[in-house]
Amino acid sequence: MKYKILVVEDDCLLAEGLCQELHDRFSCVCERALTLESAKEFFRQEKTCDLLVLDRLLPDGDGLELFAELKHGYSTLRTLVISRLGTSTAREFGLKQGANDYLPKPFTKGEFFERVRNLLTMVPIVESPHFALGEGFIFKPDQRRLFYDDCEVKLTRADAQLLEYFFQHCNFLVTKEEIERCLWKSNRLIINTSAISAQIYRLRKKMGRFGEKLQTLYDFGYQLNIVNRPMKMTRITCGNVPQNGLLVET
Repeated sequence: MKYKILVVEDDCLLAEGLCQELHDRFSCVCERALTLESAKEFFRQEKTCDLLVLDRLLPDGDGLELFAELKHGYSTLRTLVISRLGTSTAREFGLKQGANDYLPKPFTKGEFFERVRNLLTMVPIVESPHFALGEGFIFKPDQRRLFYDDCEVKLTRADAQLLEYFFQHCNFLVTKEEIERCLWKSNRLIINTSAISAQIYRLRKKMGRFGEKLQTLYDFGYQLNIVNRPMKMTRITCGNVPQNGLLVET
């Protein structure tokens, strides 16, 4: 396997030396970026790499700012920060921002390459399950986080629980009774419609322009449409019909 490594370092001699050594030791493809903006551009062009070696004190900002650029779709990327900012507080901050390892400058070649070797041979990271809704919309239920249009929205427990339920039943009617059971584990005969309406309203607001995909089917419930042609289905749950309901296209 041929690894690809990006070295983000404004010291041209150091960057060139590291790239040459990495190529010789790991037979990898190594690319360089001298500024924060050029590193961002590398990833904007949909390029990927197996390891990011990242300096912090770059001419146009702190290298850790790159993590904000990589919050979508790069959760498996391994990162080694190298920096003259080597205090325990600086190292702790870098790790909290998302770095896998943090190596203060100056460092020996031996230590650097052992850190690189450890990161390249890590067990592959498996991304958390997520749901997608249209271009750039990603919902990670286990983290209660929603990403769309370069925005990140933190969700409450109820928000995440309800949105996950809608995704699990997308393109189908979700009745108010089901929402009641989903949020409050309740089987009451009288449904708290006001509380449900308020919760749906808040969820739509947090979904931004994608909120319009969460449609209201008056007197029945709600439906999350993720297809171009709405497929409105009604669950009939009365009489002798099984509890799972009969699906009838309308």
